Amino acid sequence: MSYLAPTVLFSPLWCVLAFLSADARSLVSSRERSEESHPPAIVYQFNRDHVASDALAALAELRERLLSRMRFDIAGWNPTATSVLLYGSLARGEGTADSDVDVLVIRPRAVHFDDTAWRLQLEQFVHRVQTWSGNGCEILELSPEEFVTAVSRGRRLERELRKDAICIGGQMPESLLAKAARS
Repeated sequence: MSYLAPTVLFSPLWCVLAFLSADARSLVSSRERSEESHPPAIVYQFNRDHVASDALAALAELRERLLSRMRFDIAGWNPTATSVLLYGSLARGEGTADSDVDVLVIRPRAVHFDDTAWRLQLEQFVHRVQTWSGNGCEILELSPEEFVTAVSRGRRLERELRKDAICIGGQMPESLLAKAARS
């Protein structure tokens, strides 16, 4: 029995390509690895010399490109957010074409939830993320106090944020998470 052994260039995309198409087989080379210190395995390597390699590498980097655009957009917000966190399947690297982009926004205490400038930038952000990704964008927007209450009531949200959240704007709300844990 063979095991797939990860290499620096190993990803599910390359394996799918290798197994689905004879044309794609020229994009991926394989060799059997048999060492006493490891179980037998087939090691796959991406062919960076192939004419399609740049396009496929760009596809593999879509998540990072989206996060970069989101960070750049958030950096221009006025008023600024206390914290903007990506969570859910995209944060875990498990997003699909059907996944929403889940974003938690903690607004500053000084900004009221119906502040016109605040609402407008959130609406524009949602539109931009949907345009960039083709996926829906869901924002959970909370004040710091609402965040503490939501996290203390929903331990699942706290676990998910601690485990998977990616801070894409402002600061990671460690003090608020600690306060919620004590509640």
